[in-house]
Amino acid sequence: MNRNNILFYLLILLTTNLSAQTVSLDGEWHFTIDPQRVGEKIGWHTTNSQFDKWEKVEVPHCFSDEPRYQFYTGHCWYGKKINIPQADPDNKFFLQFGAVFYKADVYFNGKFAGHHEGGYTPFEVDISSLVDVGKENSLVVKVDNSYDTLSVPGAKVLPPSGSGMTYNAPFPWINYGGIIRSVKLIQREPVFIKNVKIEAEPDLQKGNAWLNVRTFITNKTNQEVRPDIAVALYLEGKQIDTKFDVSKGIIAANAEGEYLFSANIPKEDVKLWNVDHPVLYELRLVLGKDTLHKNVGFRKIEIIGNKFLLNGNAISLGGANRVSDYPGEGSKDPVYVLEKDLKLMKESGMVFQRIAHYATSEYLLDWADKYGMLIIGEAGNWGMVESLMANPVIREKYRQQAKEMIERDWNHPSIVGWSVGNEYQAQLPEGVNWTKDMYAFTRQLDATRPVTFASNTIFRTENPAEESSKYVDFISANLYGNDSVKIEKIVKAFPDKPLFISEFGIRADKYETEEERIEEMKKVLDLYRRYPIVGASLWCFNDYRSQYANTPKNGYRPWGIVMADRTKRKLYDFLRNEFSPVICKIDNASSELNIELEVRNVFPTKIIDGYSVKYQDNVYPLKKMVPGQSTVLKLGNSTDKNVSIYLIDPLGFEVAEWKIN
Repeated sequence: MNRNNILFYLLILLTTNLSAQTVSLDGEWHFTIDPQRVGEKIGWHTTNSQFDKWEKVEVPHCFSDEPRYQFYTGHCWYGKKINIPQADPDNKFFLQFGAVFYKADVYFNGKFAGHHEGGYTPFEVDISSLVDVGKENSLVVKVDNSYDTLSVPGAKVLPPSGSGMTYNAPFPWINYGGIIRSVKLIQREPVFIKNVKIEAEPDLQKGNAWLNVRTFITNKTNQEVRPDIAVALYLEGKQIDTKFDVSKGIIAANAEGEYLFSANIPKEDVKLWNVDHPVLYELRLVLGKDTLHKNVGFRKIEIIGNKFLLNGNAISLGGANRVSDYPGEGSKDPVYVLEKDLKLMKESGMVFQRIAHYATSEYLLDWADKYGMLIIGEAGNWGMVESLMANPVIREKYRQQAKEMIERDWNHPSIVGWSVGNEYQAQLPEGVNWTKDMYAFTRQLDATRPVTFASNTIFRTENPAEESSKYVDFISANLYGNDSVKIEKIVKAFPDKPLFISEFGIRADKYETEEERIEEMKKVLDLYRRYPIVGASLWCFNDYRSQYANTPKNGYRPWGIVMADRTKRKLYDFLRNEFSPVICKIDNASSELNIELEVRNVFPTKIIDGYSVKYQDNVYPLKKMVPGQSTVLKLGNSTDKNVSIYLIDPLGFEVAEWKIN
């Protein structure tokens, strides 16, 4: 990891910690597998456990990516000794896990402390009554990466007869097991801020903005309290002069309560967040000795007719789904992999996407906030059939995971929508009920963002207008072949709803050459440009391991525009220019090199503001242009061959490359 990555990682810690008294437990742990599932019986969780004799690993840890454990499914154990210094006797202690796949039982000093199910969402365990302050403490976690038909996501059961769907894999993706994200020990005062929900919406007509901060407070004392909380907003380190009105009350003993802080931010202090200019403010809340830091982005999401609007401007942007998978790392998504992937995606115009079938790494969302991406968050309903969607156990597990995801991610300006599932049986009554119920559940948690789901049934039904897409805010469709017929059915059924193509793609091994794959992709994109789509998200950015049928013998599904090791395929460079909102026509027939730049007025398109062109050592700023506008640049002598002209976005990313031949 280079110095810049380290500095950025430290910045993320500072802007997301709920308490100044936070200690990372990442690093050396001890680990062993338990194929006979006898760990509890022989006392591996107790203070007598000799887990220090187990092998050493580095947490975050994904055991499934080690060749010796590649096919292991079952129980395993992690152990760590923790020295906890002297502290105020009233303080409370919590363990915070970023994610453990799939089930976790947590033991502290030999006592059961908590259980969690769900492989991608965060959870906390209160260990206040189990801590020996000033002494060495024992932390043991039993992890189980097993799956069954009641897991979310889970093993598949047979689809309904006549649905046209088949399921030929026991589990939708590799069940990468382990403590796959960071672990922290948090010490808090007995009255503390548990979470906040920030709503930052500008008035596009007047220029001012409203900032509402719902503050969730936990009182762990035996008496009622009315705590004082100081709130301040900063931009580039300078405090914004604004007054917060507060609505607060008394919080009962051993209970939770809410404060609401509201402020009207004047026009002169409002800078909008968008893909090219992702302006971030810092919100600070101080309660006692603890300070909470949160990033804030002022932006407005609207759906009007078949348009998806960001700050009043209709968007139509490219994107890509991305699987959390990297050789040697499994599903851990370490910082160096995320930075590499997200930079490649940003440079290729892949900025509007659902991105994953599960709650993604929070670092990914922090990066998207800072550098401008639009993300639709989705919990783990992948391909459920009617019996699963009607099962109350599945429904409750899904709600838990969706709630954990939404309450963690609802302050990210990069999150512009929520999805309640992917490729489930949305045409059946059980699918309709699921959609309506989970839509209502999601909106109850967060009414500020639109809700959708990724459908592959809307174009299979005789009456698409009655499919579950009727009950969400915008249409998301996964298209793999015969796209023209499918899109025609969708837009005919829902002419007044935005259409987002949530998946489309072509496997690399379906063609003899990458050039043939590119030709087929060109036909697909030319087709999409005939319709008013709001975005199209490729499946998939990267190759990924899978046990799905028809996976090559090397274990990787070759859907990616980059290989598993992130080697670029030729399709990457092709899509880099196709996903650029600017078309370049090069005229070097004479001794002068001239280029005409035109902003597309069909997919992908947006307003160009703050862009520039780089040719050799010269940079040429571009004027602000709206879709359909063009400009001509004179770049000098045209004798140079085999060199490139680059389009530079306002953040410095090279988002298109046009070669002079």
